[in-house]
Order: sequence, then structure tokens, then C-alpha cells
Amino acid sequence: MVSNKYGPISGINDEDIGVAVQKLPSIPALIASDPDRFVIEIRNLIEERAQSGWPGESDANVAAFVMVPYPRQEKERYQIERVLDLRANLKPVLGKLLFLSNDGTHGCIMPMPTNDADILDWLEIEGFANSPIVLVYRGSLKMVSRTSGATGNARYDQIRETIPEATLDELLGALEHFHIENLLTPSICSKGVWESELAMNYVPGKRPEKAIQYDLRIALRSWFQGVLRVELEDKIPTGRIDVRILRKNQDDRSHSYWAVIELKIMRSKRNAPKGKRASTVSMSKNVSEVVEGLKQVNSFRRDRNAVEGLLEVFDMRKNKGIDVKGEAAVIDQCKIIDKDIAFNVRPLFGTAKDARDAGFP
Repeated sequence: MVSNKYGPISGINDEDIGVAVQKLPSIPALIASDPDRFVIEIRNLIEERAQSGWPGESDANVAAFVMVPYPRQEKERYQIERVLDLRANLKPVLGKLLFLSNDGTHGCIMPMPTNDADILDWLEIEGFANSPIVLVYRGSLKMVSRTSGATGNARYDQIRETIPEATLDELLGALEHFHIENLLTPSICSKGVWESELAMNYVPGKRPEKAIQYDLRIALRSWFQGVLRVELEDKIPTGRIDVRILRKNQDDRSHSYWAVIELKIMRSKRNAPKGKRASTVSMSKNVSEVVEGLKQVNSFRRDRNAVEGLLEVFDMRKNKGIDVKGEAAVIDQCKIIDKDIAFNVRPLFGTAKDARDAGFP
């Protein structure tokens, strides 16, 4: 029975409330920006086509998608054909340029107006320099997204010809891809991971965990295409879960916990703006953060009865010579936690040269 000091609510019974509470984990948290939502929807569209053998498509290799606020204006400007619900019909997109809404559901389409290699220049000349752009390459099965426009940084995703599965191996593959394509160097990191203009000095942003957490949610949602639901920051009696991953129950209506992910940062320095001295962070402090992360993910996984528990440690230290997994306190903590926790340390570098010197391409 639900307690209410003001008495029962007219027209609502406790059974209804109980059903509603059970459904809360499945309610989406719509925090993704419009450009990020656009990229996710285009990826879903393209991977559905790839997984069906590209039905109805020509031999063309490239498709270009541009997010615009008012697709009708572009239809009238170029006198081109309207399109609607591309995921529900088989309108060919390869060899085409499409101007679409922020959710990718409607807009207009035209033949590619220039050579594939010149499409970014054409878009910039035509006034779309700041519009989110996605380029799809059938031959290499690559999708390249530029959420800040034609002159912005590019992010690469593999177009998968098989539907992703809710397995630990698949999740670890997604996390590795996210690390390499979204975090490895400052040029591909989101704003907030590194302090502006100070990445080469290994000064982190004010809240790098939050910046990584936000991007990770978007990356995993895109990766799993609705097979899993990815949400942030669930407060429970034993603390606050950084990332929770839910999967559908057998009734196909409600969701339950499948995995919990705890994020931790190791750093050489604390945050400080340009012109201020950034104080150093001791190795013992980094070790204590990792130990706490192990305790948290172990507790959270048990509390939520999740199948998988993962600790993702992002190493933002300049000197990465000391392996935190070899520290005595970490070894001792690993001995007393559940053996099914996946524990990874992923390096971030303040310059591309440092990443290359460490053996990353």
C-alpha cells in the first residue's frame, strides 16, 4: 500500500501506481541534442538497409544527409522531391543528397549535385557550413558524421550488416569503439573533457566525467539500435549509478536492468583555467578512485540484480607508466569483488603525437 498523508488520490488505486513504477526504467530520457539524435536516426536507417542487403539501391557508393530546421524551404529552393518515413519505405538514398528534419523522418531528396569528394565544399558554398552532416559509404561500410557542420571534426562509425546483440562481448566492443573514435585525442573529444587550450599540458576539464558520460550514452544508444536502452544516473540506496543499461523483459513491454557501468577518471592535474597553475594529483588519489569504483560497481550490480557490471577507467595522466591494476590496493579489492565485473583502463592523450607514440594509429 502506498502511503499518502493526504489520503488516497481520487480515481487512482495502488495497483495502477505499482504498474506505473515498474515501467519507469523504460521511459526514455530525451537529453540528446538535435544533431546527436539526427546521427542516431541516420545510423538506424542505414544499418537497417545494410542488414537487408541494400534493397532497391543503385550501384552508387555515397549518400549525404544534412539536418535542416525547415526541409520545405530546401524543397522550394532546389525544386526537388519530398520524402517521408525513410525507415518505413525503400526510397533509394545512395547517390543522393537528403535534407531532413532533426529526427530524420521527413524532408527532401535530390541527386548528388557534385562529385562525392566535393560534396562538403558544395554544401559550404550553398550555406550549410554549420549544418550537421552525415556521409555514408557503402563500399567501406563507414558512416562519417560532422555534428558541427562541414568544417567540424569528423567521427567514424562502422555500418554493421548484422543486428547487434545484448552480450558482454558486444558491449565491450562498443566501449572500445567509443574510446578510439570519441575520446583518444583532444581533436575528437567533446568540449569539457579537456580544459580549453590546455590538453597538451594534460589539464582536464571541470567535469570530464560528465562530458564522457553524456557522449557514452549517445554512442551506446546508437550502437544498440533499441536492442538495449541506455540511461544515466540512477539514484539507489547504495549510491548513484553512472550508466544503466536496460533490456526488454519477455512481456516486451517493460524493461529491467541488464548492466551497470561506473566511470572513473585518473589525472595528472586538477582543473585550472588558462593562466592559472594546475595542482598535481597523486597516484594514491588515483588509486583510491579506482578502488572506490570497484566497490561501487560491485554494490550497484548486486543491488539492481544486473547481469553485468563494468568499471571503465579513463586515464588522463601524462605519465601512464604506472599500471593502476598492479597497485596493491586495487589487487586486494579485486580479490573480494564478484569475478564477473569487467574492469578496463582506457588511455586518453593530450596530443595526437602522444597517442601515436603509445602505439595508437
